[in-house]
Amino acid sequence: MTGLPVCRGMSARRLAWSVAGVVFLSIGAAQAGDAVEGRKLAEMWCVSCHTVSKAPMARDAAPPFAVLARDRVYDRDRFLQVLSDPHPPMPRVHLSRDELDDVISYIRSLRPEN
Repeated sequence: MTGLPVCRGMSARRLAWSVAGVVFLSIGAAQAGDAVEGRKLAEMWCVSCHTVSKAPMARDAAPPFAVLARDRVYDRDRFLQVLSDPHPPMPRVHLSRDELDDVISYIRSLRPEN
């Protein structure tokens, strides 16, 4: 006996891997964000400096979201870092972690393969 509860016909090892898979998928889904909500937030907070649509033209010196989306340096963690601790002249926008994930998902949805 391993000490782990075992479902009928399922070994303890298989059960452990199944639970780990569910946890992993749940974490991934939690970090995914909602691109539709992210676009709404971008249109509210970011549009004064950034072009937030797929258009590659900038409104200001700030890069368009479509350009940022194509830059592979900007993975999820890099976006999170920049949005959580912005550099001047980018203003500090106080968004929740879920809202940040939404904005990041929206930007990443602008990648050409999407």
